[in-house]
Amino acid sequence: MWGREEIAETPREGLSSDEHWAVRVVIHTYEPSLRSLTGTMAALGVPDSLTQVTTFFKGEILDPDLDGLFTRKWGARRRDDVDFWSRLGPFKGISRDELKARAGDPVWLRERSEGWVLMRWKEADFVNVTRFYLVAMQRSSGALEGLYCDHHGHAATSHGSPYQRLILSAATPRAPFSIGSFGVR
Repeated sequence: MWGREEIAETPREGLSSDEHWAVRVVIHTYEPSLRSLTGTMAALGVPDSLTQVTTFFKGEILDPDLDGLFTRKWGARRRDDVDFWSRLGPFKGISRDELKARAGDPVWLRERSEGWVLMRWKEADFVNVTRFYLVAMQRSSGALEGLYCDHHGHAATSHGSPYQRLILSAATPRAPFSIGSFGVR
């Protein structure tokens, strides 16, 4: 387990002011043997909020042999997982039909996701909140990309974006797959 690591969001071009806001993510724990992590996200400038919004999350690090891509919890449906994963990291450019057909093959998943860390981050300690992030981190660069999903598989935003996307890149040079400071591109 390691100590706190910070990730910070920077403005994203092309989005209206109510579709992006400053976010600070801090990873508090990482347990490799349990394939888990915890952290907090603090958002400033969230529409309809005068104060910082901070949420705690628990994360799962996926193992293609043990987990596959399908969430199987939080109300997520297989077709929604396929839709979201097809937009992230090692699965970009693969049709939803192919991903759906091959997502149960651990050998294919392991080969396709080589060089990537696949995760799910779930907000915790909220009543009736079923939203979660699907996250892909490229080991060689430390770049992270995630999609925020609600329990119906839709983007959890009411401000017009079809998918609420989180894009982070390493803010400081680090060795491959080390966790450090990040900023959104």
